[in-house]
Amino acid sequence: GRASGGRINIRTRAGGNKLRGRAFMFFRDDNLNANSWYNNSRSLPRLPLTEYVPGFTLNGPIVLPFGEPGPFYDGHNKTFFSIAYEYTDVLDTTFIDTWVPLSSNPRFPLPAPTTTTCPATTCTDSSSNPPTAILPFQDLLSTPNRSHIFTARLDHKFSQNNDFTFGYQLGRKKNQRTTGASTARLDDALQIRNADSDAYNFTDNHVFGSKAVNQIRGQYSIFQPSFET
Repeated sequence: GRASGGRINIRTRAGGNKLRGRAFMFFRDDNLNANSWYNNSRSLPRLPLTEYVPGFTLNGPIVLPFGEPGPFYDGHNKTFFSIAYEYTDVLDTTFIDTWVPLSSNPRFPLPAPTTTTCPATTCTDSSSNPPTAILPFQDLLSTPNRSHIFTARLDHKFSQNNDFTFGYQLGRKKNQRTTGASTARLDDALQIRNADSDAYNFTDNHVFGSKAVNQIRGQYSIFQPSFET
């Protein structure tokens, strides 16, 4: 209740009497991209980036073999399935451009500066007590983002006037990408945002006549975010 949000219900396509499917692949690479204004202003090359998004869809009737004399169950005109899967693998890189103190931290170790010369008029953090000498730290850090998305749908026609749909959605995400191509905060570049979700839904439609139709639907979902550093 303390955060704003919304819900979007999307009706996925049902299966039919014919078995159908497709496979797809999306690809991009930094060699095919233009450099950013930020990198050009600092004479930096394009950051390494490669993205793969393969997936597939499959739908059709549910037919259970091994019956006598025909299939154990033949779902043509009655029971259908539809599944879809997509995998996202973004091999991204974050440019860390920040300042670190010269002295060691007694609570946790910090990386050493990547240069020994001060590029500014003064290299002192006057906001700390006592004032601390600082120097720039620049580095490239691999920050991939990987996710799995799977959806499944089962439709059954009980009668000419009644049909039932059951659906399942699965999501798994492990994201190390930062909100921008570069960051001035070490903790932003070292934080992993994970999210696991599962959702179950059903819909029942019943046609009473030319003027009356009833629909009952419900959903149960689980969302488990987590953070790693």
